[in-house]
Amino acid sequence: MSRLVAKSINQVLLKEAIKYLKSQGDHESYIALRLHELLKYIRTIEQDIEADKSQHIAGKRPQARRIQFAQLATQLDSIAEELSVFLAPKIRYKKDREFPPTRPIGVHELRRSIANHFTETLSAEFMGSFGINPMEFNKNIVSLGPINTRNRAFAIEAVAEDVIVDLLHRSAAALREAEQELANNTPKGGPRGSKIRDVLLMNIVAIWHEIDGRGGKVSYSRGSTKFFNFCVQVCKAVGAGNLCTETHLRDAVKNYNEKISTKNLEPN
Repeated sequence: MSRLVAKSINQVLLKEAIKYLKSQGDHESYIALRLHELLKYIRTIEQDIEADKSQHIAGKRPQARRIQFAQLATQLDSIAEELSVFLAPKIRYKKDREFPPTRPIGVHELRRSIANHFTETLSAEFMGSFGINPMEFNKNIVSLGPINTRNRAFAIEAVAEDVIVDLLHRSAAALREAEQELANNTPKGGPRGSKIRDVLLMNIVAIWHEIDGRGGKVSYSRGSTKFFNFCVQVCKAVGAGNLCTETHLRDAVKNYNEKISTKNLEPN
């Protein structure tokens, strides 16, 4: 599969799309800017040539990759179980206060190493799930950044053996989810194209909502409404005129409304 969208915006076709907007004003520059940024992101997706073939450059067919995911997940869970030796004294002490909460050999070094490698990665909110909440000062004050970082490092170090076991189990769960997703959707050239369509249409919905939105959510059922024609014309302006169908627009609207209801518009 070759290039899925244009490298630039057709300004003539974009002007045609803008005619379907109800709101008055000069929206061309704003929409063009949004689409320009979107096309840059889409080009990174287009470069993912591995998704184009059921047998990619590493020589793994879908079934073989599924087996690999499952095996790696099992290995990670096994590693997590081995590292659970560092949790044993703590767990036993919680059950029996007469048992001294001794430090297993190596746990101090493990804690320091994990803190060194994960302080910039793990958030204070994540650390709160382990019952320890690092103190955070105003993030907008640059001078307080090092203090926040150090407080987070102290928190990670205090429960590092719990953190590493949890991260390993999470990674194993992610591999199993990927294995299942691959089973449900074996790549035959489709995943990349559908991802581009989903990203493009959801952002077109967002542009429409920002300019012509009425109320908290976007609505579309069927037919050649102004909204639908706007979507079709914008797609044509970026060389993807066949990506906006009634069905796909309904799906995009549903996806967009779900995202804004959870305040999560990050890519899936």
